[in-house]
Amino acid sequence: MSKGGAQHAISAVHHFEFVGRFSRSSLTTHCKNRTRLFGTPNRLVLAFYRGIQVAMKSQQEDNLAHKGRKQQSAKLQIKAREISSSMRQKPERLDPKNVEQFISELQVYLSELETLTGDLNKERGLLEESREKYFQLYDLAPVGYVMMDTNCIITEANLTFSELVGIEKSKLKNQRFAQFVAPDYRDIFHSHCSELVESGTSRSCELRLRGMDGREFWVNLESSVEKEGIDNVAEIRTTLTDITEQKKRTEVEHILTNIMRNSPDAITLQDFSGNIISWNRGAKEMYGYTSEEALKMKIDRLLPEDRKVEMNNLRVVLQSRGKIETLETKRVSKEGKILDIWLTISVFSDPFGRPAGFLTIERDITERKKEEIERKRLLSQLTSQRLMLEAILDQSPLGIMIAEPSGKVILQSNMMNKIFKVEVADARDFSDYGKVRKILHDDGTAYKPEDFPLYRVLKKGEIIIGEVAAFKRGDGSIGTIEMHAAPVQNEEGEIIAGVVILQDITHDIEYENKLKESRDFAENIIASICDGILVLDDNLEIVRCNLPYCKLFDVPVKKILKRSIFEIQGAVWDEPAVRRAIDSLSEDLEEFDDLEVEKEFPRIGKRVIVINGRPVLGSDGVANLILLSFRDISEYRTAKNEIERLNTALMRHNVALQEANKELEAFTYSVSHDLRAPLRAIEGFSQILLEEYREKFDDKAKHYLDRITSGTATMSELINDLLRLSRISRAIMKEEAISLSNKAERIAEELKKLDPERNVEFLIEKNLSAEGDRKLIYQVIENLMQNAWKFTKENENAKIEFGSLQKDDHTVYYVRDNGAGFDMEYVNKLFQPFQRLHTSSEFSGTGIGLSIVERIIRRHGGKVWAEGKEGKGATFYFTLQSGERDENHAAKNLTG
Repeated sequence: MSKGGAQHAISAVHHFEFVGRFSRSSLTTHCKNRTRLFGTPNRLVLAFYRGIQVAMKSQQEDNLAHKGRKQQSAKLQIKAREISSSMRQKPERLDPKNVEQFISELQVYLSELETLTGDLNKERGLLEESREKYFQLYDLAPVGYVMMDTNCIITEANLTFSELVGIEKSKLKNQRFAQFVAPDYRDIFHSHCSELVESGTSRSCELRLRGMDGREFWVNLESSVEKEGIDNVAEIRTTLTDITEQKKRTEVEHILTNIMRNSPDAITLQDFSGNIISWNRGAKEMYGYTSEEALKMKIDRLLPEDRKVEMNNLRVVLQSRGKIETLETKRVSKEGKILDIWLTISVFSDPFGRPAGFLTIERDITERKKEEIERKRLLSQLTSQRLMLEAILDQSPLGIMIAEPSGKVILQSNMMNKIFKVEVADARDFSDYGKVRKILHDDGTAYKPEDFPLYRVLKKGEIIIGEVAAFKRGDGSIGTIEMHAAPVQNEEGEIIAGVVILQDITHDIEYENKLKESRDFAENIIASICDGILVLDDNLEIVRCNLPYCKLFDVPVKKILKRSIFEIQGAVWDEPAVRRAIDSLSEDLEEFDDLEVEKEFPRIGKRVIVINGRPVLGSDGVANLILLSFRDISEYRTAKNEIERLNTALMRHNVALQEANKELEAFTYSVSHDLRAPLRAIEGFSQILLEEYREKFDDKAKHYLDRITSGTATMSELINDLLRLSRISRAIMKEEAISLSNKAERIAEELKKLDPERNVEFLIEKNLSAEGDRKLIYQVIENLMQNAWKFTKENENAKIEFGSLQKDDHTVYYVRDNGAGFDMEYVNKLFQPFQRLHTSSEFSGTGIGLSIVERIIRRHGGKVWAEGKEGKGATFYFTLQSGERDENHAAKNLTG
């Protein structure tokens, strides 16, 4: 082995055993792949592989030399053995001369052997030294080396691979390589190994490995096989290169490429001479030049004349300092349009880090400049308008509040305090919301600060339109507000303020509710009314039709709606009188009543129909609708004729009845007056007898005279009651509002004065009133209360009550006592004239009082009844109806 060859092998960092196992072609391929992998050749890696190639060549030469010396030594040994054997086999040849020759040859052979042995030992030392150095450098190589059997079980690996996967080198042996492959890439690895074994040729692939610490990284695998014989694969040899950073760079390059390609900004590269070498889509859109056009021109074509000096100075500064510069400048497009540009320019480097040219990013701010000018103008206007806004807020009928993002109120209208009826200082932050001004949820609970519109606008960016809620005023009353709120944003979309507008719609809600009730009421009326109803719009087309109309004319709704009144039912209403009436109603708002139409109608025959028309006015006073009602009076016409005939007969009977009543009243008056004269004579003469001749009569005669006097008094009282009853039937009633409670209280006071010694409790309900004839109704209350006073005289703890109750939607008045009461078996006799349930010796009276009560109540259209129990008291009930209800009134209704 030459000294130069050994030194060259050592300096080339080779490993004898590893190099011996790789063929020259596989190493060459490996080096080329390394170069292709990194793109730009890595000097260290290339040097390493070139050294491997040189070392392998030197090693082969040294091996041949070493092999030659070993062969030479072996030949010498064989020659010596041949001489020794010849001497033993032919002793006769061992003469001195021959022996001396043999010894001489052996000495020569021995000398050569010693020389060869020395050379071999020296070469062996050099080889061992080289082998030890190579093994150290093999473990520290920049790539991982792994040898596996055909089952992909590791048989040997270098330290670099051990460090990549995070496991000691000594523990790698007999480990399955697949355990270090990320699960999603194991199929790729197994396919790689299968193709390698099947083809017997080198294979490469990229895998994602996972270390023992869970860290994943990318590697490039270069694999080849070592064969035993021709077809049997004995071993798989693999190199692994960590390409994680390269992957990241590739991804970053891809992202940057996409950014540059899709950016709306113009991104260009120019060399230091100003030649454009890169032109993106944004530049094409901004300046109008295609990439083909731009790459053939200099960047100066985009510079207006007054900007070229500026650009040259900027280039000089950049080349000397190398920092990024930003400035506002101008450029000119292909069409000659001057653009305002925001320019960012810097120096870029080539792959070897050498300055290569300028990178420019240009943004068209032409429109933004216009906007800035407009913004300044608007800001000036805004300043002057703020004072105007404050004045408007002070006069606004709406509650308006403006707050900063912190919740601090910076402006609010005076109406805000008026709506809530409370003076409140401006809120400092959100925590002040709801402390005084109370907005309520549907369940009556108060809004929390985060429920308030301003909070939701400022914190969540909500836009609130027409949110309705109840609120509590400072005086405790509840109202309804409608809330509108929105955020105020700057150009960047940041919320810089919030505005809320409140309107007290309490009265509007009440009005809408009343309007809805009115509308529903009208709809219900139309739906429930017996007459046929049509509602026409301003074009005289039917927009509403009730069921009675359809039933009356036997026509379905669908054949009526949205058609002209003069077209439906075979143009049945196209009559001159009907058309004139409807036209006048539509044009002049002239109502019409009882327009009779008598004719043959389709499907129902000849009928007499009465039509009434009314305009329906809107809130603006304009008639938007026409309401027509239709009533079939065919039967009514027949009935009316019959009624008129009967009424004529009734009038004749009524005249006769009135004559009879007059005669009865005259008779009653005459009888009463005719009876009064004899009674006065009997009473007068009886009194004279008692006064002047009393001493001359015995006791029996005196008794008879006393009975005569008592009888005439009773008879006089009966005649007076009879006259009163007659007058009640003839009296003209005058209906008016009456306070029943006040009258009852006055009667109670008068009764107490009659007999102050009696212990009677009066219970009179307050504020009882009615409508009727004042004099007659007072007579009813007086008779009933006097009756109760009379029949409680035997009760030491008498109680008389005047009150009312509701029964069947009517007010029922009553007078109740705890006096003598009566047997309900005789209740029907109570209201008959001169009928008594007690003797005059027990209770005084003529029996006409309750008859008067019954007659008065009947004349008022009411009724009277009684309930009682002997010894437990009695209750008299009565009802009243407004209006006169006597027979004459009934006759008037019949004729009307």
